[in-house]
Amino acid sequence: MPAFRLPVRQLVEFLLRTGSIDSRFTGFDRANEGARIHRKLQKAAGEGYAAEVFLSGEREAAGIPFTIEGRADGIFTDEAGVTVIDEIKTTAVPADDIAEDMNPCHWAQGMVYGELYGRQQGLEKLDVRLTYYQIDTDDILRFVRHFTLEELEAFLQDLLEQYAPWAQRQLAWKEQRGVSLSELDFPFPAYRPGQRALAGEVYRACTAAPSKSGVRLFCQAPTGIGKTMSVLFPALRAIGTGCGEKLFYLTARNTTQSAAEDAIARLRASDPKLALRSVTLTAKEKVCLHPDAEGHPACLPELCPYANGYYDRVNTALKALLDDGTGRFDRAALADAANLRILFSDTFIKPKATPNASAITNDSNVINSVFFRPVSKAGIDCLTRPKKPTFFCASPSAPLSVTLPEIASTCSFAPSAPKYCATIVSYSPEAMSLFRPSSMAASRSAFLPLFTAMPYSPCGTFGVTIFKPLFWETP
Repeated sequence: MPAFRLPVRQLVEFLLRTGSIDSRFTGFDRANEGARIHRKLQKAAGEGYAAEVFLSGEREAAGIPFTIEGRADGIFTDEAGVTVIDEIKTTAVPADDIAEDMNPCHWAQGMVYGELYGRQQGLEKLDVRLTYYQIDTDDILRFVRHFTLEELEAFLQDLLEQYAPWAQRQLAWKEQRGVSLSELDFPFPAYRPGQRALAGEVYRACTAAPSKSGVRLFCQAPTGIGKTMSVLFPALRAIGTGCGEKLFYLTARNTTQSAAEDAIARLRASDPKLALRSVTLTAKEKVCLHPDAEGHPACLPELCPYANGYYDRVNTALKALLDDGTGRFDRAALADAANLRILFSDTFIKPKATPNASAITNDSNVINSVFFRPVSKAGIDCLTRPKKPTFFCASPSAPLSVTLPEIASTCSFAPSAPKYCATIVSYSPEAMSLFRPSSMAASRSAFLPLFTAMPYSPCGTFGVTIFKPLFWETP
């Protein structure tokens, strides 16, 4: 059995996070500020302080091999010669309210890093330090706890025993899904003219993705050829052969979102036993079940019954959704669960459900919040390379600015290329004209870092171009 990869933060937050959703302490800007403060504190720690230390270890629980990995904010040796694991957290909580036991997840992260590092270095004891930085007053508060390696090993083993049923569930589903998708049949009696050729090229692009070079496939096809199914069907078949983990389909309008959802529904109708989980990600302003008087989401525990106690109930809700057998995480299913049980807010359950879904339909304007993270060196956003092959598909109406220009401009400093990734973009003839040599002069400066030449190579009714890899590790 292959090892189950489990990031440290995912492990501790999934099991130990409690309380309510509170939008006052979250947000993309807050995350950017937190990353900046981390670097500031790490730099101020001086020599002997190792920052962003990658740690990994192999462990086993309930017969399941786990690969536990993550990055410790800092590791150093104190004046007494004791190794200290430093866990840095930024917070908007008033300084007077910051307490040692404010959040058990914070201690848990440091303790797991301590176990990994302690066993790796053969240490008998070590300390874990929590460093809280109050973002409004710049106050810094530190708390230290002392542990033996035996205590930390017992703590991590207990966490893994609790997580093992979820891991077993995911492993069993992956096996079931692989068999089902590999046997998936085209849901129509026959292909339309040009549709088989398009589907074939998409399948070849997806199955070639695990290669070292990576593949990009740009397709031009006339209206009515069936581009949505021509992309979804072969991409899902490729996942069934083990060449990918998830399929993201990006849309810019409700009509194209509906087309993707209808295509998945047709696939399910053609094979009632199809093992496929899908979720549609939508802006929270459109799906909030408890908006304020002005119609905006009010994600505050004192105002919203769905936000109040959300983290205390979300795993129960997630288990119910996974066990219902439909594999359908659409807006209606989530809203029904929320209204019947007051278990969770539809605004936030979808990102929680996404790791369990194989096909994700997403507004192209929202994808930044899921996969983009800041790169201060360039002052722009770039995609972080996923650990496993992931296929991205953009609908004909998806704006080019989401899929290429910002990404292209970051390639000039990308330190390493990924081993795999496939991106399939199906555009209308009008949009495809942006990629033809006649219009390259206007956009060459933005696209040049991504590729040295952009030939327009007609292949049937669509064009195919091979590119350098899209994903890389963030500097």
